[in-house]
Formats: sequence, C-alpha cells, structure tokens
Amino acid sequence: MQASDAAPAAFEEALTPEIYSAAWRYCFYLCARREDSEDLLQDSLAHAMRKFAQLRDPGGFRAWLMAIVRTRFISGLRRRRPVEELAEDRISTGEDCSILSDALAVAMQQLPEPQRELLTLFYIEDLQLTELATVLGLSVSMVSQRLFRARRSLRRLLDAQAIYCGAGSAPEEL
Repeated sequence: MQASDAAPAAFEEALTPEIYSAAWRYCFYLCARREDSEDLLQDSLAHAMRKFAQLRDPGGFRAWLMAIVRTRFISGLRRRRPVEELAEDRISTGEDCSILSDALAVAMQQLPEPQRELLTLFYIEDLQLTELATVLGLSVSMVSQRLFRARRSLRRLLDAQAIYCGAGSAPEEL
C-alpha cells in the first residue's frame, strides 16, 4: 500500500456509521433542506479526506469533522447572498408530537442561532465540552459558560410557555 492510499483507508476506518450519521444530522440542522445537507456533507467529507493527514489526534476525529462541516457551511454562506430564515421548516409540529416536544421546538427556534447550535451539538449530537470547544473554536471554559447561558435562556422560554404539566417551571436539569 502506498502512502497516498493510506490516508483514504484510514479516513474510511475513522468514519464510523455513528460519526457519519452525526455529521449528516449536523448538516441537516445547519441547512434545513435535504439537498443542501447532502451537498454540505459531500463537500465536508471530501475536504476532510484531503486533509486527514493533518489530524493530530485520531481520537478527536468526530469533533474535527464537525468543525469542518461548520467551517464549510459558514464559507458557503459568505459566498451567497443572505438567505431568509426558514424557521418553520426547521421544526416538526406534526400531530404525533407531544405538547412538550412542540414547546421545546418552539423555544429552540426562539433562541439566538449560536445558543441553538450549542444546545443541538451538546444534547442531540452528544458532543463533550472538549469536542464543542474544537468545533466552535473556543476554550472549554467559554463553551461551558455559553452552555450555561443557553440552558438558562431555554429554561426561561419554556417557563414563559408554562407547559410543564402544571408545574409552572422547567425541570432543573435543563
């Protein structure tokens, strides 16, 4: 096996189905449209494969890939004219959703984009603080502080909706 063959093989080994799925969900979260998500994922994976040799810590592959997705998304936004927000397309309010799920989706859409992104990566994609720091280009302490503020903002929005089964406030774990 030549050196040029080693990088794609190692990349394919590092790209587990779980990491691929997490990257796909993050792309969909960022783009909100399937076609755009597929394009972003394809572009990000191609870029990551080309730059795989630059990955310093193979254990940090997931965070590194998420950072690439985020950077490629932001670069794409800068190349295009501003796109109007598609908030209604980003949440599902089907009949099968519970009242709590609807309230949470509405509250999440009311959060500023950086807080929404942080909560999504932490709770939905299950990234650790160190991985979030890598993805967002921040220190771990700054990520922790921003996560605290995002949770507080979400809790206030949910409290304002007074949805919690008559309890009148959001659960403390939020």
